[in-house]
Amino acid sequence: MTFDKKRNCIAAATFLVCVSLFLGCGSKKITNEQIDTDIGNQALKVTEGSPSVWTFNADTDRCFAIAESKYSDGKAEITARVASSQFDGQEDARIEDVKSIKTLLGQIVLNYKSEGGKWVLEKAESKSLNAKAISPTDWKNTFVPIQLSLCDSYDHKKK
Repeated sequence: MTFDKKRNCIAAATFLVCVSLFLGCGSKKITNEQIDTDIGNQALKVTEGSPSVWTFNADTDRCFAIAESKYSDGKAEITARVASSQFDGQEDARIEDVKSIKTLLGQIVLNYKSEGGKWVLEKAESKSLNAKAISPTDWKNTFVPIQLSLCDSYDHKKK
Protein backbone atom coordinates (compact mmCIF):
# COMPACT_ATOMS: atom_id res chain seq x y z
CA MET A 1 0.00 0.00 0.00
CA THR A 2 1.39 3.36 -0.97
CA PHE A 3 1.79 6.25 1.44
CA ASP A 4 -1.13 8.15 -0.17
CA LYS A 5 -3.47 5.16 0.19
CA LYS A 6 -2.52 4.74 3.86
CA ARG A 7 -3.11 8.43 4.49
CA ASN A 8 -6.51 8.26 2.76
CA CYS A 9 -7.51 5.20 4.84
CA ILE A 10 -6.48 6.94 8.08
CA ALA A 11 -8.37 10.09 7.06
CA ALA A 12 -11.49 8.06 6.25
CA ALA A 13 -11.33 6.18 9.56
CA THR A 14 -10.85 9.44 11.48
CA PHE A 15 -13.83 10.96 9.68
CA LEU A 16 -16.05 7.97 10.56
CA VAL A 17 -15.05 8.15 14.22
CA CYS A 18 -15.78 11.89 14.34
CA VAL A 19 -19.17 11.45 12.67
CA SER A 20 -20.05 8.61 15.07
CA LEU A 21 -19.19 10.76 18.08
CA PHE A 22 -21.23 13.66 16.71
CA LEU A 23 -24.29 11.44 16.16
CA GLY A 24 -24.16 10.17 19.71
CA CYS A 25 -22.61 6.79 19.15
CA GLY A 26 -19.95 7.73 21.67
CA SER A 27 -22.49 8.67 24.35
CA LYS A 28 -22.32 6.90 27.66
CA LYS A 29 -24.67 4.03 28.36
CA ILE A 30 -27.95 4.78 30.12
CA THR A 31 -27.58 4.12 33.85
CA ASN A 32 -29.89 1.98 35.98
CA GLU A 33 -30.60 5.05 38.10
CA GLN A 34 -31.84 7.00 35.08
CA ILE A 35 -33.93 4.05 33.92
CA ASP A 36 -35.44 3.77 37.41
CA THR A 37 -36.30 7.48 37.45
CA ASP A 38 -37.78 7.27 33.96
CA ILE A 39 -39.83 4.17 34.85
CA GLY A 40 -41.05 5.93 37.99
CA ASN A 41 -42.62 8.66 35.85
CA GLN A 42 -44.68 6.22 33.79
CA ALA A 43 -48.24 4.94 33.77
CA LEU A 44 -48.32 2.06 31.29
CA LYS A 45 -51.09 -0.09 29.92
CA VAL A 46 -51.24 -3.55 31.45
CA THR A 47 -51.38 -6.37 28.89
CA GLU A 48 -53.23 -8.78 31.16
CA GLY A 49 -54.94 -8.48 34.52
CA SER A 50 -56.05 -5.67 36.74
CA PRO A 51 -55.54 -2.75 37.11
CA SER A 52 -55.55 -1.97 33.38
CA VAL A 53 -52.93 0.78 33.87
CA TRP A 54 -49.97 0.50 36.23
CA THR A 55 -48.77 3.77 37.73
CA PHE A 56 -45.14 3.19 38.64
CA ASN A 57 -44.78 6.22 40.91
CA ALA A 58 -47.18 4.49 43.34
CA ASP A 59 -44.82 1.49 43.69
CA THR A 60 -44.04 0.24 47.13
CA ASP A 61 -41.06 -1.49 45.59
CA ARG A 62 -39.77 -2.10 42.07
CA CYS A 63 -36.94 -4.16 40.64
CA PHE A 64 -35.80 -4.51 37.06
CA ALA A 65 -33.15 -6.10 34.91
CA ILE A 66 -32.11 -5.11 31.40
CA ALA A 67 -33.09 -7.89 29.02
CA GLU A 68 -31.75 -6.19 25.90
CA SER A 69 -30.22 -2.86 24.92
CA LYS A 70 -29.59 -1.46 21.45
CA TYR A 71 -27.58 1.71 20.83
CA SER A 72 -27.22 3.28 17.39
CA ASP A 73 -27.12 6.71 15.74
CA GLY A 74 -27.87 8.70 18.91
CA LYS A 75 -30.81 6.47 19.83
CA ALA A 76 -31.23 3.65 22.31
CA GLU A 77 -33.88 1.02 22.93
CA ILE A 78 -33.88 -0.67 26.33
CA THR A 79 -36.04 -3.68 27.07
CA ALA A 80 -36.34 -4.32 30.80
CA ARG A 81 -37.96 -7.08 32.83
CA VAL A 82 -39.86 -5.46 35.69
CA ALA A 83 -41.37 -6.71 38.96
CA SER A 84 -43.33 -4.28 41.08
CA SER A 85 -45.80 -4.30 43.94
CA GLN A 86 -48.13 -1.79 45.54
CA PHE A 87 -49.56 -2.00 49.03
CA ASP A 88 -52.23 0.69 48.45
CA GLY A 89 -51.35 3.01 51.29
CA GLN A 90 -50.76 0.11 53.62
CA GLU A 91 -46.96 0.39 53.70
CA ASP A 92 -46.89 0.89 57.47
CA ALA A 93 -49.19 -2.06 58.17
CA ARG A 94 -47.86 -5.42 59.22
CA ILE A 95 -47.85 -7.84 56.30
CA GLU A 96 -50.21 -10.12 58.24
CA ASP A 97 -52.81 -7.30 58.34
CA VAL A 98 -52.76 -6.58 54.60
CA LYS A 99 -55.63 -8.21 52.69
CA SER A 100 -54.09 -8.12 49.21
CA ILE A 101 -51.10 -6.71 47.35
CA LYS A 102 -51.13 -5.56 43.73
CA THR A 103 -48.26 -7.07 41.75
CA LEU A 104 -46.86 -6.54 38.27
CA LEU A 105 -44.50 -8.72 36.24
CA GLY A 106 -43.43 -8.30 32.66
CA GLN A 107 -41.39 -6.33 30.16
CA ILE A 108 -41.29 -2.71 29.11
CA VAL A 109 -39.51 -0.98 26.24
CA LEU A 110 -37.87 2.42 26.75
CA ASN A 111 -36.83 4.48 23.70
CA TYR A 112 -34.20 7.18 24.23
CA LYS A 113 -32.48 9.79 22.12
CA SER A 114 -29.20 11.54 22.80
CA GLU A 115 -29.53 15.30 23.26
CA GLY A 116 -26.52 17.39 24.17
CA GLY A 117 -24.62 14.38 25.49
CA LYS A 118 -27.53 13.21 27.68
CA TRP A 119 -30.07 10.47 27.16
CA VAL A 120 -33.69 11.66 27.08
CA LEU A 121 -36.64 9.27 27.24
CA GLU A 122 -38.82 9.66 24.15
CA LYS A 123 -41.33 6.88 24.75
CA ALA A 124 -42.05 4.05 27.16
CA GLU A 125 -44.45 1.24 26.41
CA SER A 126 -45.46 -2.10 27.79
CA LYS A 127 -44.27 -5.14 25.91
CA SER A 128 -45.98 -7.61 28.25
CA LEU A 129 -47.20 -6.49 31.65
CA ASN A 130 -49.30 -8.75 33.82
CA ALA A 131 -50.96 -7.34 36.95
CA LYS A 132 -52.61 -9.31 39.71
CA ALA A 133 -53.77 -8.78 43.29
CA ILE A 134 -52.48 -11.58 45.51
CA SER A 135 -52.55 -12.49 49.18
CA PRO A 136 -49.63 -11.61 51.46
CA THR A 137 -48.80 -15.33 51.68
CA ASP A 138 -48.64 -15.67 47.89
CA TRP A 139 -46.64 -12.45 47.75
CA LYS A 140 -44.01 -13.83 50.16
CA ASN A 141 -43.94 -17.38 48.78
CA THR A 142 -44.34 -16.79 45.04
CA PHE A 143 -43.85 -13.17 43.98
CA VAL A 144 -40.83 -12.22 46.11
CA PRO A 145 -38.67 -15.15 44.91
CA ILE A 146 -39.40 -14.18 41.29
CA GLN A 147 -38.70 -10.53 42.04
CA LEU A 148 -35.39 -11.23 43.80
CA SER A 149 -33.68 -12.31 40.60
CA LEU A 150 -34.49 -8.89 39.13
CA CYS A 151 -33.51 -7.08 42.35
CA ASP A 152 -29.97 -8.38 41.88
CA SER A 153 -29.78 -6.02 38.88
CA TYR A 154 -31.61 -2.98 40.30
CA ASP A 155 -33.77 -2.50 43.39
CA HIS A 156 -35.91 0.60 43.96
CA LYS A 157 -37.62 0.86 47.32
CA LYS A 158 -39.81 3.77 48.24
CA LYS A 159 -38.48 5.53 51.29
